[in-house]
Amino acid sequence: MPDYDLAAICAGTGVECLTLGSDDEIDPVLEAAATILCEPRPVAIDLAVDYSRKTWFTRGVIRTNFGRLPWTARLRFVTRALRRRLSGGGPTDLF
Repeated sequence: MPDYDLAAICAGTGVECLTLGSDDEIDPVLEAAATILCEPRPVAIDLAVDYSRKTWFTRGVIRTNFGRLPWTARLRFVTRALRRRLSGGGPTDLF
């Protein structure tokens, strides 16, 4: 997916955008989001995911959902992962 400015998209659609820059900000950002949702207004949280680090999400959820994909989507997924790996970009493991 190409780079995009989530804050600008949210501003254009009337959605409050919160930025989560580090793990230390999780609790304050979630509290702010809960406050906004109680008003009730829509909110989006902009955060970066480091896929180079193995986490519960990247280990379990992706592997489980991969098995649920139709074979054409699995083939496309694996082809893209191999292409990234061979070009020197992306994580060291496919899954």
